[in-house]
Amino acid sequence: MTKPSINLNQMLYSIDIGAKDWYENLDSEIKKTFSPYVAMRFASSIKASKILQETYIQNVNEFCNKDFSVLQKHETDSLMFWKLLCLCGVGKKMFHPWIKAPKGNKSKKTKKVEFLQSLYPTYKSDEIALLSNILDKNDIKQLARDAGLEDKEIKLLK
Repeated sequence: MTKPSINLNQMLYSIDIGAKDWYENLDSEIKKTFSPYVAMRFASSIKASKILQETYIQNVNEFCNKDFSVLQKHETDSLMFWKLLCLCGVGKKMFHPWIKAPKGNKSKKTKKVEFLQSLYPTYKSDEIALLSNILDKNDIKQLARDAGLEDKEIKLLK
């Protein structure tokens, strides 16, 4: 026997047209399968003109995403969250493609990145990556000299 679940097409159509009572009319077992995160993810993505795409993204961000962490602390607030999602629609059916989550950067650490991490241990990995991209060879060489590295070690920082 399959578990009951929300019909994604019906949910997205209801968001598009602003059907605030759709969630209230769901069976209690189906309500348990409602995922605000997935609903936001789909609702914010549409295939349409650039203006409509921006409208959906801005609406979902402003109405739902801004206080998402606060709203999720209360289990009974799914109805309120649903009503916020309904504010995001434009009144007609839209196509909502899924946007894949970005994959983490699992590339090998270079000597340059390791060196920058040793210089700036409090920096996050994305800050180190940005710094690595911004600094040119001469900047890295100067940092290495200032850190007391020898010429042989500096040559390895590529």
